[in-house]
Amino acid sequence: MTVGLRDAVREALRLARVSFQHGREREALERLQSQRPRLQAELALVSPEALLHHFRSRAPRFFLGFGNPGLTAQLQKKLFPAETGHLLEWAALNLRASSWPWLASVDAGNWRKDPFSGRVWPLDYHADISLQTADGSDIRRV
Repeated sequence: MTVGLRDAVREALRLARVSFQHGREREALERLQSQRPRLQAELALVSPEALLHHFRSRAPRFFLGFGNPGLTAQLQKKLFPAETGHLLEWAALNLRASSWPWLASVDAGNWRKDPFSGRVWPLDYHADISLQTADGSDIRRV
C-alpha cells in the first residue's frame, strides 16, 4: 500500500501541530508549578500548613444525589422503575457469574497500579507515557 503525497503532507502537518501543542502544554505546566494556587478570598491568606490541614480534615461534598444514597435509590426506583429493574438484574447476573474478578485485584490505595500486571505508572506528562509496555501493562486500564 502506498501513501500519496497529499496524505503524507497532511500527516506531517498533523504531527507538527500535535508537537507544537504538547510544547505549549509543557510550558503552561511549568508556569503553573511556579505559581501559588488561586484560592477563594477566605483561603488566599492562609498559610500552606493551615491549607493542608483544611483540605485533609474537611468533609467531602459530593455531587447532588451522592450525599444521601438511600434517597437517591428510592427516587431512581420511583422515577425509572423499568431501567432500575434492568440495571439490578444486570448487576445480579454479573455478580452470580463473577464477571468482574479483576476488581478484587484493584488496589484502592494506589490508583496508578495496573490491576493485571501490577505495574505502577509514573506521574509523568501524559504525552511521555507509552500506552502499552512489553510486560502487558496498559495505562488505559488504570
